Amino acid sequence: MLAQELFMGYNQRHLPKRCALKVDLRKAYDTVEWDFLLEVLRLFGFPSRFIGWIEECVTTPSYSVCINGEAHGFLRGARDDLLLFCAADDHSIGLFQRGLDLFASLSGLHVNPAKSQLILSKAAHTERTQLLQLLDFQEGILPVRYLGLPLISSRLSLAACRPLCKRSMTAMAFVLPKGVIKEIERRLRSFLWQGTTGSGYSKVAWARVCTPIEEGGLGIRNLSALNMAMIARKLWERFLELEEDASPTSMLLPHITFRIGDGTRFSLWHDPWHQLGPLISRYPLGPNATGTHSADRLQRMIVDGSWRWPAIPGMGGGHVEIHQHLFFDCQYSRLCLASIRRRVRFPWPFRDWMTGIRWASSRWRGKHVVNAAYLTLLASVVYHIWQERNHRQFQNEERTPMVLGRCIVEECRQRIITDNLPSSISTCALYRI
Repeated sequence: MLAQELFMGYNQRHLPKRCALKVDLRKAYDTVEWDFLLEVLRLFGFPSRFIGWIEECVTTPSYSVCINGEAHGFLRGARDDLLLFCAADDHSIGLFQRGLDLFASLSGLHVNPAKSQLILSKAAHTERTQLLQLLDFQEGILPVRYLGLPLISSRLSLAACRPLCKRSMTAMAFVLPKGVIKEIERRLRSFLWQGTTGSGYSKVAWARVCTPIEEGGLGIRNLSALNMAMIARKLWERFLELEEDASPTSMLLPHITFRIGDGTRFSLWHDPWHQLGPLISRYPLGPNATGTHSADRLQRMIVDGSWRWPAIPGMGGGHVEIHQHLFFDCQYSRLCLASIRRRVRFPWPFRDWMTGIRWASSRWRGKHVVNAAYLTLLASVVYHIWQERNHRQFQNEERTPMVLGRCIVEECRQRIITDNLPSSISTCALYRI
């Protein structure tokens, strides 16, 4: 199934250049370097007793596998083909070539170029001659058979599934096209009523024939329903193969898309409404740090595309904490800005967060020392008010607006003086910073 997925898109020119190497090994497993095989088992951590069993098996001329007390023929080493995927360029092919040479020197398994194939995607056909010369492989064309199954580069078609029409499969890892199912059912109907695969008259509707014997039918399975059941069976096997401590939902969640709507049914912290996944997995202390509850709904926290976090005591004054309120509207921030403007000439006539930021970024441009001083002061105001908010929230510490304003001005003075700006001392005197 993995090989089939990797071949998807090989028939399209606009995708990246890719290729696959179907490598045939000249020596079968019964002539492999046994020391190499046993050393690999030891490195993988297999028990010594188990390795001894393997050594006894592979070093004998021939052996059978005993299942439920009955010998079942001889073990054949027929599945020795490798299927390698890489980018269709000289560098990638060269790496694989060196890797195969190293593998041959260590294990004794050499590549058989006459039976090995290089399968190129449609986008890589311009490099066809060069890559074939580099590897000395034969050119392979899809579909190819690997481990008994055909591999194709697109969805299954009626033509690709023609061999299935000659036999009914009880398990299938792919969704069969409707045309294939109809063809198989047609042959089944013909065989049931005429004894051949030719056309003829059906005495009873096929849907009736497929009903259980208890209900008057023959109990023949509906192939469409059976195919879906086999797919569901594969999914269930994936669930059973999960480790004990793994969550079954981890297999399905990456393939599920959520529609949030108004957010009333989504948990802020525990549902994967964000591209990062559940926020609680990224920020385990998030509910405590933000003053929210673990069971809060998304609707309560995001309004009109903006965050709506709880107000912080002493800063928000019971109001919703957003940028506009924290930096402009709350009493603490206004007193802090007033304290700063009593000490320096800071032109900030705005009461709106976004308008002020846009105005500052358009007016205070260039390398002039005055612009640098204003931008430094604005950045310091935002930083220290946010820091004050965090100190109150997490450390239960607070400063008065006047103290914070004095700290901001002092920090800006030191930064401007140490930035080696031209005329910094005279500018500080001029703007009383």
